[in-house]
Amino acid sequence: MLPCYDQPVKECFIWPVAINTQRCGLGLAFLVLGAILLLASAFLDRSNPLLWVLATTGFLLVVTVVALFYFQAIRPIQNAQTTVSANAEAIDAVQRAAMQMTELSYLLQATAFKHAETIRQIIEVATQRVSANTSRGPANEPCAATPA
Repeated sequence: MLPCYDQPVKECFIWPVAINTQRCGLGLAFLVLGAILLLASAFLDRSNPLLWVLATTGFLLVVTVVALFYFQAIRPIQNAQTTVSANAEAIDAVQRAAMQMTELSYLLQATAFKHAETIRQIIEVATQRVSANTSRGPANEPCAATPA
């Protein structure tokens, strides 16, 4: 049931347009208004000139929204599809490189797990040597081997 059941008929016809304009924008409001005009023209006598005005206006509203949707939504997708088709070889090369990098990272991880103890020992030795070199004195003192 419409929320405007206790309102006059003319306000019930305007209610969907007003709600759609507030919530969804003008595109949906124009579609609803065009559908209402086409529906209203279906109930008029064929000899009535108002029938043709309502039907033409409703049809133009609907076609305008459809054309705008086509040019704003569908056309860019078609252009992107054309670009992807034109660059298919480059995209395939990038995908192959990504797959190879994934395989290399997998192999590197497997190697690291296999040789985890050796890697730990290398890191410990490197840490000891770095700490031994930095514990000699302040960093701004020149070494004996370098000429002053």
